[in-house]
Amino acid sequence: MTIHYVSRHKIAVALGMTPAAIQQRHNAGTMPKPDAILHGSKTSEWYGWKTETIEKWAPTIGRDVDWSRTGK
Repeated sequence: MTIHYVSRHKIAVALGMTPAAIQQRHNAGTMPKPDAILHGSKTSEWYGWKTETIEKWAPTIGRDVDWSRTGK
């Protein structure tokens, strides 16, 4: 079974927000912890979230998720 994760960019598009706004929420710790670290190094890490995680979180910030905006 393959598990699919979405990036901060796809989350932003699906929520109708800017990638910078999602980055700020992530840095501030006001969004769910990532479900996975997809790539990591000392200088950067790429995070991934399950769609279910974002679908549970979105209503808490007054947003609806529309994955069709992402081409998913």
